[in-house]
Amino acid sequence: MAQGTKPPEISPDDKWWWDGMSWRPIAYPGLVLIKRALDWAVIGMLCLALLPVGIAVVIFLMTPTYWRPMFSLAGLGLLVAGIVSIGISVALAAVARKFARPTRGALLAGLGIIIVAVLVQFFALWVVLLGPALLILLNPR
Repeated sequence: MAQGTKPPEISPDDKWWWDGMSWRPIAYPGLVLIKRALDWAVIGMLCLALLPVGIAVVIFLMTPTYWRPMFSLAGLGLLVAGIVSIGISVALAAVARKFARPTRGALLAGLGIIIVAVLVQFFALWVVLLGPALLILLNPR
């Protein structure tokens, strides 16, 4: 694992965490549960990043005529923008995982980063679901 990406080690009694240099006390026991929930939120965010790709493949296979405008110049631009938004949301999820420490400020920062990543991910879903319709409306034949 790369340096700086390993989550902090928590003692078996959930009262101490290792920050890389020393053991620090955990102020509130509930922070350990919230940290574990944030870890699961990061995993869920990474799974959510694959959702637009799966939907795009299914739509392409089921309705190729609806998806055909996405292979025009404007459609490829939308696809690139959707792929970039997926990359940004995955990068934000990795940053949120780095922030996952059992302290109140770090957990709030990690939660905020995950919320922003979900909002960025909605753009990729919009491109997949409504991008072809937008291109059809803008380029009637």
